[in-house]
Amino acid sequence: MLSYGETVHQIRVSKGIKLRQLADENISVSLISQFEHDKTQISIARFDRLLTALGVSHDEFELARRGTTRSTATQLMHDYMEPAEITTLLAADMSNPEQTMARQLVKMTQSLQTHYSVELDYFVQLQHYLWHELPAERQPDLVKKPSPNFPDDLVHYLRNVDNWGMAEINLFKYALRILPTSVIDEMFRILQKKASLTTQLPGYEGALVNVYYTAITVFVARQDLSAAWQAWQLAREFCQNQEIISRAALLPFMAGWITLHAGERKKAQALFQQTLDIFNTLGITSLRDRFAKIRDGQIEAYEKHIPQYWIFNAMNE
Repeated sequence: MLSYGETVHQIRVSKGIKLRQLADENISVSLISQFEHDKTQISIARFDRLLTALGVSHDEFELARRGTTRSTATQLMHDYMEPAEITTLLAADMSNPEQTMARQLVKMTQSLQTHYSVELDYFVQLQHYLWHELPAERQPDLVKKPSPNFPDDLVHYLRNVDNWGMAEINLFKYALRILPTSVIDEMFRILQKKASLTTQLPGYEGALVNVYYTAITVFVARQDLSAAWQAWQLAREFCQNQEIISRAALLPFMAGWITLHAGERKKAQALFQQTLDIFNTLGITSLRDRFAKIRDGQIEAYEKHIPQYWIFNAMNE
């Protein structure tokens, strides 16, 4: 874990910001330099001004300082989504996680009173919105009616927030299923520009790839295969640039997903098998078995004309 000064230095250098650009009448270049090198401490007010000048939120700063340790808001979001993750569903023989998630949503809503964050607030609103998209008989009584301005407010937030940290990346990923294709295209461009800080943290490149993979499933469910291929291309380019082997191994599988819905089942089977063979060669049998089940589920859903939508999360969870 980095010190506060080291973290300020790391963020400043990564953004190409000079010391003199952070200095003002309340904090000198010399004081900032000493703080970055852990030779002195500064007041909370001065620290807040530094974060504003750096263009990062407190949550983003803490993510950079602590690495993979989650903030309170991020942990709550993770706990909420865990029952719907593919590993959990497969282990439970694809049982319905809705009641568990409804109880966790109430817990998150209550937590906003003591651990408020903008990101968590939007996430809670999004989940209430998604619950109300379900048939009435599947909506738990505990779920509140969403704001009439949602999801426009969320899109406005993502457009205007200075930097995308993990919370914003995940908000976008979870909201993909309700956003128009034109808005998703715009958000892809914003994602590439505003997530530069997050991608410099170890292990977080995969979070961005998971956005593209989730988008592919959204577009396939909409039968917009052209948009699905465009998202696949973005995923391939990112994997090639970042050299993310485990995530790149899924590229043939995702291509198979699109190809299956184009009606080319034999070609899709071969593409699915490429990914399974890669996992087998790498000795990652748990992923091989997991995605073999996903493949079988996708083929069955395709044959029954049931749209399938998946959220991709960390592959080791």
